[in-house]
Amino acid sequence: MGQRRADNPVIGYLLVDQAYHVLDPRGGQQDPAFATPAAARAAAARYECTAGVARVEALHLAGLLRVLQDGGDIQLDGLAAQRLVAVCRAQGLAVADDLRLDPTVADALYSSRRLLRGAPARPVGRRTP
Repeated sequence: MGQRRADNPVIGYLLVDQAYHVLDPRGGQQDPAFATPAAARAAAARYECTAGVARVEALHLAGLLRVLQDGGDIQLDGLAAQRLVAVCRAQGLAVADDLRLDPTVADALYSSRRLLRGAPARPVGRRTP
């Protein structure tokens, strides 16, 4: 049986291609997530990669935590980062103490790994605040 929706809320939205691979509209190898489907589509338009986008898929908390457990990272825009922190605090999960999040940041620049204390350490790119 799956987790209840309240325990597994949507954190953000991912751009995926026909093969169901997550797309980074910037052309990098990081997995970006955006606060809304419209924000994800806007990012694809900003970086002129709308042709490769097959759909926009919801990223739930459990999926994000699984990526972290597997050694990965998801980059979040400002509003999705704020949502992740709020959800984790509400569920008693540890978050970093020194957070300075700007919900107006439209690019996926916040590392979910850095936001969540206790996530296994892994280096992240220079563009991550």
